[in-house]
Amino acid sequence: MYIFDAKFSPDGDMVILCSNADEIYWYDWKSRLQLRVLRGDMGRITCTEFSPDHLITVSSAYSENIKLRDSNTGKVIRVLDGYGSWVNCLQFLADGQTLVSCSDCQFIDIWDVKSGAKVMEIEEEVKVIVRARPSPDGRYIVSCSNEKTIPVWDIKSGMKVQTLVGHLNFVTDVAFSSNEIIVSCSHDRTIRIWDVKSGQEIQKLEGHIGPIAGIGISPDENTIMSYTLNGEIGLWKW
Repeated sequence: MYIFDAKFSPDGDMVILCSNADEIYWYDWKSRLQLRVLRGDMGRITCTEFSPDHLITVSSAYSENIKLRDSNTGKVIRVLDGYGSWVNCLQFLADGQTLVSCSDCQFIDIWDVKSGAKVMEIEEEVKVIVRARPSPDGRYIVSCSNEKTIPVWDIKSGMKVQTLVGHLNFVTDVAFSSNEIIVSCSHDRTIRIWDVKSGQEIQKLEGHIGPIAGIGISPDENTIMSYTLNGEIGLWKW
């Protein structure tokens, strides 16, 4: 079995895992006991996420849809359809009522969780969008793809408001550290920190031997975790 994604609930009590074996697992983090396992999502499950109040779990699969589930029971609440390819990334806005997704079909989609309606579709210039992350205040989305540049989008208008330029190879992950700061990583083996308003690079972190596959930011925003394709894990203070 290959784990595609793993996430903590916002309160830190639960962990959810999804795999290529068509399974979703919920665990109690303190006891490490498995709470439940679900099968039959019609394909490899590519990513998962908790809502901010942790009551809803969202997941996507090669079946090309997004499913919202009750975190306590695993029961499907709603299915979001409309993709022609599998989903690469899911993330709720802070209000818990809006979901951002991206996929291999060239679009960033914004969904109303309550109705299941797609309220915005942002078309990228590239086919595969690897990550799409909203800012904490819900004003912007930063995305990355198999390109060296990083676009920033206005979430209401869908217009591109900034392009971050500096990486020398594919950008593999992006995240907002705050409303003003974006962190990115790349196969060029660097982590870069950007000012959203000016689009300028603030800092470059180097030291990994292998291409960097992903990043995470601690809740206090003082530590960046990174991991590489050759198994390195880095912790950075900045």
